[in-house]
Amino acid sequence: MKVARERIALTGQRNHPHVKRLGNPNGARALRGKQVGNKQAVTTINAKAQERAENLRAIVADLRSAGVTSVRAMAQELNARAILTPRGGPWHATSVVRLMERLSM
Repeated sequence: MKVARERIALTGQRNHPHVKRLGNPNGARALRGKQVGNKQAVTTINAKAQERAENLRAIVADLRSAGVTSVRAMAQELNARAILTPRGGPWHATSVVRLMERLSM
């Protein structure tokens, strides 16, 4: 970036009519500004995640009653039952921990 600035200063391109400045003129300041709609989107995402977790509550309770108590074993059992994560991937210990936290178990 420094080299480009020096080149522009030396060649006098700053005021040239064909030179276009790329990017947001406000830089990172624009990203920190008012984010309209973000709060509503986060609320919707959290509601859907809670609903998905509640749908899995019975399965988790069934696993616990069957003696599966470790999160790694729960992940293996959920994968064995072909139950996918919300994004359609396999279960990992971390994803089970987050599910348990969401269910307050």
